[in-house]
Amino acid sequence: MTTRLFCTHGIHSNRHQLINLKDVVPHTHIIETNISTWKSWFPYKVRREAMLIVKEIQRRYPNQEPIHLTGHSAGSLVMNKVAEILSTLSPEVRNPVRSLILINPALDARYELSHYPERIFCLHDTEDKLTLWGSRLPFHPFGKMGRVGYRGPLPVISIDMNPYLKKEGILDHSSILLSQNYYVCKRLILHCIGYDK
Repeated sequence: MTTRLFCTHGIHSNRHQLINLKDVVPHTHIIETNISTWKSWFPYKVRREAMLIVKEIQRRYPNQEPIHLTGHSAGSLVMNKVAEILSTLSPEVRNPVRSLILINPALDARYELSHYPERIFCLHDTEDKLTLWGSRLPFHPFGKMGRVGYRGPLPVISIDMNPYLKKEGILDHSSILLSQNYYVCKRLILHCIGYDK
């Protein structure tokens, strides 16, 4: 069985040796995109990135196959928008979103997340410095959800990765995406995808 997983990377504190997620989660169809810091400043650019992903989802899976969405850092902003756009489409053409997985999301802890996914996971790190610093930037959508978890009204499953990351020696915002840490990323994503099994 193929897992239909779509991943958007956000801001990286270390851009070297990023994971090829196709090697992380077997039998997976993946779209990997990257949203830069300056793009996330502008809602219309976030929406444009999200629309490109929605079109690719519909091109690959025209029969409304269920999908999973994963966003890291500012990529969480994009994937939440993807879920919002899918929810506005008619039932005959939209793909169900089984899970939305936010990894170190650079969003406000009370950010208004989409109601469309069946399950939403917030994988945060209580020692994530980048989202803490980002939350102090003026006139920007950044927040510290990636550090404190989700604090809004939706039944989001927040998981503090910090004890696990420290044990594995993963100490900064995007080190989880480095190739040498692929097994950590794999375990976390598969845990979320198979949460109800």
